[in-house]
Amino acid sequence: MEQKDAQIAEQQNLINALNLAQSQANQNQYLISQLRPCPTPAYLTCNPWATNGTSYNGCCGAPTGCC
Repeated sequence: MEQKDAQIAEQQNLINALNLAQSQANQNQYLISQLRPCPTPAYLTCNPWATNGTSYNGCCGAPTGCC
């Protein structure tokens, strides 16, 4: 009878360890998703300092200072 109780206790400890590991993995995934290691912009916009070949020094497109 004691051997059976010991085996049940051992299995219960194993089940608890597995449940704890899964809970920790779920918690870590939740925290990573909330902290967002890569920033997400609130809205998309063009970079005002980027040039596309037609603008000069990031201005409005005129070669003589429209900024």
